[in-house]
Amino acid sequence: METIKNYLENMFSHLPNTPEVQKAKYELYQMMEDKYNELIS
Repeated sequence: METIKNYLENMFSHLPNTPEVQKAKYELYQMMEDKYNELIS
């Protein structure tokens, strides 16, 4: 999952580190991780 985390870090790097941004990044990470696990099952 490090690849997903790195991708999101790069995508959000130009945005301020606010609670809203952190929440959005976390939610996207969860969705991407779920989809990844669904695809490899």
